[in-house]
Amino acid sequence: MYYRKYFEGGPITSSETVKVTFGACSAQYNVLIEQSRIIGHAVEEVLCDAGMNAYYDDEHFILYPNREEKLGIGIFKQALGTISYVVFACDDIANVFNTSSSSGGSGYQPFNVTTGADYGKYKFYITVIGEPKGWLRVHVGTYNNPANMSYGFGIGYGKDIRDNRRVGYFVINPGYNTTSFYVRRTDDGSLVDGIAYSETVKFSAAAVTGQTNTLVLINIYDTHGYLTMDNCYLGCSALTAGTNNFYIINGVEYYYPNVNMLIKCISKVSVTG
Repeated sequence: MYYRKYFEGGPITSSETVKVTFGACSAQYNVLIEQSRIIGHAVEEVLCDAGMNAYYDDEHFILYPNREEKLGIGIFKQALGTISYVVFACDDIANVFNTSSSSGGSGYQPFNVTTGADYGKYKFYITVIGEPKGWLRVHVGTYNNPANMSYGFGIGYGKDIRDNRRVGYFVINPGYNTTSFYVRRTDDGSLVDGIAYSETVKFSAAAVTGQTNTLVLINIYDTHGYLTMDNCYLGCSALTAGTNNFYIINGVEYYYPNVNMLIKCISKVSVTG
């Protein structure tokens, strides 16, 4: 899946803020209310287009990729030139906090704060690439370059084979070659046993080699040995990996961004209205 949607509106002149906490952590973040909600609901809309049951809680500034689960990520703006993300757990006093900071001044972010006719307006794209039922990158474009794919987050799903509990993976500002992710349980947002809140799990097993005309599908696993990711497989030397490398094989779409991860794309975009 490779899908992009455009958002524009405004002007937005409000600078009202509120202090917000996430999970069990007492750290407070100063959140721009209206701007945060615009970004959060745009991400929610695109994920729903991509087939996810997403929900953005604009009271607590948390995106739930699946509204029936408690796994969420904080998405908000603290300043006009940044978008902030918090990966949190229900059972830990610390959060993983990251800020996407767009270089080049105020014009390089979704809200244009320069003077003139466009003062306070917003123009941006939300781009998703990958598989919503596997591994998906979500990028927020910038005002002067709305198709930009440098800033955003990634969300993935799999399971802990020790107890078959479903887990979710997050990372901030992922690239096509990113293979290390934070992990949480999806049913309650808790930490996975043996993995600290700030520790990442690595899906870096070597690709299957020696194959030139045969696609070999071996389920991907992390270096701990007990975490998997849905619809994701070890790389295969029969294919060439690359930033936007998609293949149709026997009528099935695959995305092969890097040699450690071959993603089977089973979801379809659905846009109504």
